[in-house]
Amino acid sequence: MRMPTSPLRPGHGAQWMFHADHTYDRHPLLPMVAGVARRGAGVELRLHGCDPDRAEAAAKRLGFEVLASAADKPHGLREAYLADADGYIWVPDVPIPGWVSPFRAIRHFRSPG
Repeated sequence: MRMPTSPLRPGHGAQWMFHADHTYDRHPLLPMVAGVARRGAGVELRLHGCDPDRAEAAAKRLGFEVLASAADKPHGLREAYLADADGYIWVPDVPIPGWVSPFRAIRHFRSPG
C-alpha cells in the first residue's frame, strides 16, 4: 500500500496536519520538545459536533484511555475526555438538546455615562 505524501488528513469535517518528529530536526521548537515523554501533555483538542458516546465506545474498543466518560455538563455540552498514546486529550462534544443557558435570564444594564 502506498502512503500519501501529504501531512494533511481529513477528519470530522476538518483538515488536520501532522508532523513527524524528524521534521523538527532544525526547527526552533526542538529544544522545547526534546525529552518530553508524552508530546501531547496539556493539549486539549475539541471536536464540536462529534458524538461523545460513539467516540468513547470507539476509544475503548481501540484501547485508548477514557479519562472521563460521556456526560452532560452544566455549560450545555455532552462531552467525553479521551487520551491518545501521545497524551493528547480529545474532547468530542455535542450540544445538549433543549439546554438553555441560565445567563439568558440575566438582564444587562448599561452603566451611566
